Amino acid sequence: GFHRAVTSTHAWTFSKPIVDRSTPANIPISGALSVTLLGSSFGLARTSSSARIGLSVPEGMLWLSDSSIVCKVSSALAGTGVVVSLAVQAQTSVGAVSYDAVWLVKTNNESSTTPNANNTIHFVFKPNYPLQPSDQIVVSGLTGSLTPNDGSLLVSGTSAAVFSSSGSWTQSNGTLLLTIAAGQTVLTEADTVISVSLRYPARAQEPVIPTLLSSGSVAVPASLMSTAILSPPAAVNVTQVPSKMLVSTTANLNVTLELPVPAGGDLTFDLFAGAGIVNAGNATNATNATATLVFSSTDPWKTFDLQSSSTLGAVTLTYNISGSSASKYYLYQNQSVLDVVVPVDISVYDLPSLVPMSTTSTPIIVSLGSELPSGGALTVNMSLSGDAATGSSVLPAILSFSGGVRNITYRFVAGTSMGEANVTYAVSGSSAACYNA
Repeated sequence: GFHRAVTSTHAWTFSKPIVDRSTPANIPISGALSVTLLGSSFGLARTSSSARIGLSVPEGMLWLSDSSIVCKVSSALAGTGVVVSLAVQAQTSVGAVSYDAVWLVKTNNESSTTPNANNTIHFVFKPNYPLQPSDQIVVSGLTGSLTPNDGSLLVSGTSAAVFSSSGSWTQSNGTLLLTIAAGQTVLTEADTVISVSLRYPARAQEPVIPTLLSSGSVAVPASLMSTAILSPPAAVNVTQVPSKMLVSTTANLNVTLELPVPAGGDLTFDLFAGAGIVNAGNATNATNATATLVFSSTDPWKTFDLQSSSTLGAVTLTYNISGSSASKYYLYQNQSVLDVVVPVDISVYDLPSLVPMSTTSTPIIVSLGSELPSGGALTVNMSLSGDAATGSSVLPAILSFSGGVRNITYRFVAGTSMGEANVTYAVSGSSAACYNA
């Protein structure tokens, strides 16, 4: 006889696998962790099944029962869905699992370390969750910058448009706030690259490492970035350089470090001047126009004197630093000008040969050969001796010169005594060595 067979399509179906939850519910992106998927319709016997957790396929799976499967998760990008496939049927369960929100990339660097100058800082970052419009990214810890508050600080770089090419900068706590613009997204598949210009600190400070976080639809916790920045080298200051220095007199010059030389390091400061400038202080290896000072972690400052040996006029003092720690320091100035002079005479003229009793004499003028050095002071003390000294109503006279005053005129009247009187002069004050009486 004949046998007939009839095929009926879709006469019955298997239930799709359903994942209700996972244990643990949150997974680190590093992976290498066993996760149990709990749900239903995983099959009544060990069977071939597959899964995708987040955006990655597990390293291995073990069927336990119709309601549980154990997976060994691999390192992965973020995602909240679990897809379980059984035979030809697959079902996605959203929200059954979550990964830690982290920064996959968080690097930074700077273009310059020049104090008090604009410095471009570059940032590269990538989260493991996409960030959406109106989400905010905060870069904090950029302390020490001299850039004032700016609600629209220019943002440049290939990803600048993501943030409408601007950010909000707060100087006091060194925070840069970036808001994702409408229609933009910070992706997980590509690096976000931006740059900002911040004015470098003027003086040395400890380096800072920025912190990166996000808030909004996804809160990526704060995490340190890669590189310490905003740490200018320490300053080597040259102070108390006089504007004028007299031949054969000593002028003080201080060289100081604001921060000590690092332990085990050394810094050499060299002074170069024209012939005739010699060191008269405690500088080591000082020979004529060159003075060399060696600093160390236990000897962070020096003071030494300069002395002129001839009339030079204007001399340019030039400074240089070297040594194993030189890169950690910079000179605020690398030269100064020193005016070397010879003491000049004080002239006294129109001194009368005869002063009638009780009458006013011809004026006597005391004149300086040159102006006083900046900030200097000079006193000329005049006194009388001889027969007429006791009768004078004016002398002794004290004449005080200051900046800009070169001539002083005065008169004196003879007293009751008659005879000859000698007029003598003496100079005193901080600039007395500049003048010969």
